[in-house]
Amino acid sequence: MKWLETIHIRSIKKNPVKLAKEIKSSMARHSSGGGHFHIQVFFHHTLTKDISVHLHQETVDNRRPTEDLGQALVAGLSEFGYINHNVWIEFESEKSEGT
Repeated sequence: MKWLETIHIRSIKKNPVKLAKEIKSSMARHSSGGGHFHIQVFFHHTLTKDISVHLHQETVDNRRPTEDLGQALVAGLSEFGYINHNVWIEFESEKSEGT
């Protein structure tokens, strides 16, 4: 199962470019410890203080990924501004038929 965690940050207290670099650096360090994920950081095209972090993970069954990277990232970023955190799973039509 493919998982996507989105973390939207309205950065009030920090330069968003510096914050994005810190996020990528932190996740790269975590990845070197054996984590299996892909992270992307986006900037809003008009709201210069907004960042969206997309954390992609995959599991072999319906269980949530064991490492709760999204929650740890949210906890670390909450001091910088407003946070909105969502967890999504990929739609798989062959598994969804009959529901």
